[in-house]
Amino acid sequence: MKQDDVLTILIIEDNEMFRKMAFEVFDGCNRIMAEDAEEGFEKFKEYCPDVTLLDIGLPGKNGLQLLPDLIGYDPEAFVVMLTASRISRDVNQAKKLGAAGYITKPFSFAKVSECMSSYRQYKRELESLSPEERAGSVIEKLRVEAVEASLMKKEEELSPELIHERKVEETLKSWNILFVDDYLTNTERAKTQLSKLGCNVETADSGEEVLKKIKKQNYNLIFLDSQMTGIDGYDTTRKIRATEKESAEHYTVIIGMVEHSYEIDDKLWQASGMNSFVHKPARFAQLQAAIEKYVSEEVDGISDRYVK
Repeated sequence: MKQDDVLTILIIEDNEMFRKMAFEVFDGCNRIMAEDAEEGFEKFKEYCPDVTLLDIGLPGKNGLQLLPDLIGYDPEAFVVMLTASRISRDVNQAKKLGAAGYITKPFSFAKVSECMSSYRQYKRELESLSPEERAGSVIEKLRVEAVEASLMKKEEELSPELIHERKVEETLKSWNILFVDDYLTNTERAKTQLSKLGCNVETADSGEEVLKKIKKQNYNLIFLDSQMTGIDGYDTTRKIRATEKESAEHYTVIIGMVEHSYEIDDKLWQASGMNSFVHKPARFAQLQAAIEKYVSEEVDGISDRYVK
């Protein structure tokens, strides 16, 4: 442990609000902050933290991609994932990669206290081992035991939250997502990232292409660039809504991707019939949160046909 038993906590989180929250709830610890994977890894090597809090949804290189680097550098590292979604696929993947557990955002004092207790237990067990044992695979076993003791939900504990989570995962597999942007690099990156969620992802680069596609395929959700050449995102949305009104057979959630403040101030997205919007450039975490919101509402039987 660090001198005087004061723990050093490294928080790798791109959201300023959550960084401030972590700074407050870990009062009494040495708190180190980083905003992305590159900065986080450098500070991890510099400060050798007792506990590292790692956001899964970092921009660029995400938390699941950074985690093997941290564990590879220090096999005894105690890394706890920060997640807003609790999608068990991500959580289980983090566990396999060496994470000691997860804390859902926004995190509570109770969860932080749980995390610190688990770390101290892990540290006591670690210090009781011989150098030979510490060099072996027993380290991973200790982390797993700490996880199962307090941080992770055991599979047999089918709480209402876990049941709901599994339904969301299963529903997500059946969803068809269309990502529309007239910039090729954006569509290719989005398809690669969103496909990791387990849903079917297609792309289009114009409003005209979208209108052709919806005649052949129903989409559960469309991310639609508001400012495209030809038919822009707003006119495309109006045409889709008009078609839906005539047929009354299928309803598509449409999320605008807006770049200019006047689009928000004038509520152009709302007037066109979009359900909501995200700012451009849209980060993967934003897109994932939007998808999970509407999938969760479908699982709960909530109809969201009206713009909020």
